[in-house]
Amino acid sequence: MEKNPWQNSLAAFLEANPDLPAGPDTPDPAPEETRRFTGRITVAIERKGRAGKTVTRISGFEGDGDLATLAADLKRSLGTGGSTEGDAVIILQGDRRADATRWLIANGYKARSV
Repeated sequence: MEKNPWQNSLAAFLEANPDLPAGPDTPDPAPEETRRFTGRITVAIERKGRAGKTVTRISGFEGDGDLATLAADLKRSLGTGGSTEGDAVIILQGDRRADATRWLIANGYKARSV
């Protein structure tokens, strides 16, 4: 397979002009300080008060973590809708107990499915 012609042109230009200044140095991004939740997280299903629809209720979050960000990451990776209730509960649409528990454990949380 042949190299991209754009790469060939750029390489030829750089060889013809070796005295060009180097580009700006970009510092490595500092790792963000992540606030984690502690405690055991419980994943359960719920049908009451929801017109017979099943939802997955994730509760038991303790600590200073950002629940909205965690919920967004969880919903995105599971491909489902949902919301947060207050500061300590994530609601996912449908029965996603096994998937949510697996995702939480894979991301370093202590979770159990009920």
